Amino acid sequence: MITATVAAVPRRWQVVVAKTAALAFVVVPTALVAVMGSYAAGTAILSANDAATVSLTDDGVLTSLLGMVGYITAIALLGLGLGILLRNVAGTIGVVVGGIMILPNIAGALLPDSWDTVLRFLPSSAAAAFTEVAAAGSSTLSGGAGTAVLSAWVVAALLAAIVTMHRRDV
Repeated sequence: MITATVAAVPRRWQVVVAKTAALAFVVVPTALVAVMGSYAAGTAILSANDAATVSLTDDGVLTSLLGMVGYITAIALLGLGLGILLRNVAGTIGVVVGGIMILPNIAGALLPDSWDTVLRFLPSSAAAAFTEVAAAGSSTLSGGAGTAVLSAWVVAALLAAIVTMHRRDV
């Protein structure tokens, strides 16, 4: 009598969650050091040239710096989700850079003003709500709404990655 043993297939959602946690564990402290270091270096350069600077205790400065750490982390996690979906490093880099840096600028320049409401919901525009020291008026979402929209982009990418990974590896 021959019996076959079935190897346990790992639960794919746990792989995505583990990758997400590992990436966040590396990106958050790295982004914190980079953002605070950039702020310190920029302030030193501006002070040396007698230019106006802002202090960490000024209204909205620390919130903006911590928002930038969150934005960097969100973009890294968005890239992870897209990387799992596309399974192509160059393609993922192109989509992330194009979608975050190029698309909002081109769309804002080419589309009529009636599209501004829609463009506020792109990841970089949503992040502007909590990374700017002075709000840009009605062109950005509120800080909480911007955080929610950017978080929704990240969650959608990671959920799509989980579903795709589960379907591919059957």
